[in-house]
Amino acid sequence: MSRLFVLLAMFSVSVMAQSDQKGPSRGENGHPRPPKEALEACKSLKSGDSCKFTTQRGDESGTCFTPSSDKRLACKPNR
Repeated sequence: MSRLFVLLAMFSVSVMAQSDQKGPSRGENGHPRPPKEALEACKSLKSGDSCKFTTQRGDESGTCFTPSSDKRLACKPNR
């Protein structure tokens, strides 16, 4: 019985570790939410304005828009 408990505990920890891996956070509709850098880039701009921000991937430039999963403006890369 105790071996079964240990195996079950190890399995639970493994599943929890996998679910904690970083990936894009998801909005209510399942689409990825913009990174905070993209939101900050448009903080003082209007929809349609040019914007730039930097992430771990490097520099991005794009246009401010309102994603459907978030009411705040975000910088949408031109890629």
